[in-house]
Amino acid sequence: MKQCPKCGIKYENDLERCPQCNCYLMSVYKDRNSYENEKQTKIHDYRILMAMIVLIVIIVAIAMISNQKSQYELDYESMQNKTYNEMSNGEQQVFRDELEWEIENAD
Repeated sequence: MKQCPKCGIKYENDLERCPQCNCYLMSVYKDRNSYENEKQTKIHDYRILMAMIVLIVIIVAIAMISNQKSQYELDYESMQNKTYNEMSNGEQQVFRDELEWEIENAD
C-alpha cells in the first residue's frame, strides 16, 4: 500500500502518483518485516540484473573472439592469387605447410 505525503490518502501499490495532487506516493509498511522484505527483493532483483548484464558481455566477447581469423588463415587467404616470390614470409610458410601436408596425404 502507498500513501500520498501531501494528501495522506492511501492507494493500491500499482499507482506511482497521487491522482489528486500528482505527488509521488510513498510506501506504507505495516511493520519492519514488510520493509525488510521489500528491500531484500529490490537487492535480489538488482543482483539478477547485474548478473544478466555480465553474462551478456561475456557472451558478446566470446562471439567476437571466435569470429576472428587467425594470422595463419589470413596468410592462407592472401596467398591464393600470388606467386611464391610475391608472398610474405608468413604466407610462404603457410604455402610450404600446405604443400607438405598434400605430399604426405597423397597416398
